[in-house]
Amino acid sequence: MTEQSIREILGRLPHVDATLILCFFTGERLPRFVAPMVLVPEPPVNRRFDVDFASVRASVLQLNPAVHDGAVMVGRASETEDYRIVGWSHRMFPPEGSRKGAANKGTAYNSCLAMSEIESVDALYLQSRDRRLIFRYGKALSAD
Repeated sequence: MTEQSIREILGRLPHVDATLILCFFTGERLPRFVAPMVLVPEPPVNRRFDVDFASVRASVLQLNPAVHDGAVMVGRASETEDYRIVGWSHRMFPPEGSRKGAANKGTAYNSCLAMSEIESVDALYLQSRDRRLIFRYGKALSAD
């Protein structure tokens, strides 16, 4: 899956008041510095990340509105595989990384920026009420 196809999928998401974070990664395990939050009921995982993501997320939010709290983990075992939704609500607690001492632009922004420097993390996507950003290698870029 290319960055352009991911951008197209994410471009289908409606703008909403709640913040949405997606953490894309490659590897057999979750990246370091993330932990799942317990969800009851727990939404299904291991679904392919594709053009249906917006409707899948809407269904999951109906099942459990607490899904909005935390990052959606979207992973693949290797670069030749498709991304899959492997978790719906994860806390991210990365170290400050190279941005130590940078201005605070909000918890979600700063967490995504720092998380983007973690080994095995391919990119993070942040959508809030007024912005859509992609974070890679410690840099934030507009996703629009």
